[in-house]
Amino acid sequence: MEDSDSESEDATNESQHDEDESVDEAPMVSTKDSATASPEELRALAANCCTDGAQLLRKGEMEEAQQQLLRGQTLLERAEAASSVSSDKKAFAVLQAEIAGNLGICYRRAKDFDNAIQQLQLALQYHQVRLDAEKAAQLDAPDLRTLVAAHLNLASCHLESEAPGPALKHASMAAQISGQVLSRTGEAGTPEPTENDFAMLAVSFHKAAEAHEALKEWGKAIFAHTQAREVVQRSLGAAHPLAQSLARCQPRPNTGRSEFLENYAASIGRSTGCPLLRPGKGQKVLPTIPRGARGKPLTSVDFQLTGYQIQKVDFPSWPPESSSNEEKEWYAMARALRHEAPPLPKLAAKQEPVVDNFPAIPPPKGIRRSRPS
Repeated sequence: MEDSDSESEDATNESQHDEDESVDEAPMVSTKDSATASPEELRALAANCCTDGAQLLRKGEMEEAQQQLLRGQTLLERAEAASSVSSDKKAFAVLQAEIAGNLGICYRRAKDFDNAIQQLQLALQYHQVRLDAEKAAQLDAPDLRTLVAAHLNLASCHLESEAPGPALKHASMAAQISGQVLSRTGEAGTPEPTENDFAMLAVSFHKAAEAHEALKEWGKAIFAHTQAREVVQRSLGAAHPLAQSLARCQPRPNTGRSEFLENYAASIGRSTGCPLLRPGKGQKVLPTIPRGARGKPLTSVDFQLTGYQIQKVDFPSWPPESSSNEEKEWYAMARALRHEAPPLPKLAAKQEPVVDNFPAIPPPKGIRRSRPS
């Protein structure tokens, strides 16, 4: 969804705003002197390119933003190669992650998903290097928000490139880290969780639901959609823009079935060339079954089954005439032991079984499933 995608990109921009302050200021160097510049000066040039590229990206000037970000990435690679101080590794990772993340958004908006995924994956790796992601239990809430935004951008890009498997992996990781953010902010001495924290958790569940839907895992998709909707309604309110973007996934009160499943089922007929029949508009979907066929008293039927009789000669002989002697002995033994088989329940006779359309998906609570008429 565009609203949820923009929510994840806004989360990325907010999480990277704090990173800009950690970049050390260095004297400005002109483009002509960049060939002989020191690593600190090259890093300052790359920081300027990153800032200009981010501003152009917000204005919608994709080509100019991409050129600035690519130039900043090249300068930063030169600065890292020329630097001999190991302590600068994390300082370089800050800029590298921000430039790669913005480049990934540029490529994604240009529908170049291969380069977008490559840059977004690179940004996630730089974030993990900078934050030492192996010690996730010691990370602060702002650092966790940065990782959530990186995983959400990757999940959205994988979904647009029709790769639901990796998208589900990153969406699940984003939901897990978002839960850690909310648990950290609820502790004593820490600020209260913001609306953006709940929004990122809801978007994570929504991306996981879209991935399950693409994988045709309907039960898990409905559960994830329900989680996203509950987070938005309880934490952000029904008037929040994100709640409106998730409104199409609300179950209908009369059927309890999710609307996206009905839309998907309706699209199957169009994709296979089958006509889409709508009951109640003069079109009969199935003929009416006589009440006598359900084991109830047969009063009157509009048609007669005349001429529909089958004689014994119409059936083949049993056992087959081509059976061997050993097979005939097996048939005789089975016929002799037929009386030992357990009888059918009394209520099972002359009754039509009820088959659910989606047996793997339980009905919502409070809604009774009626027998088809």
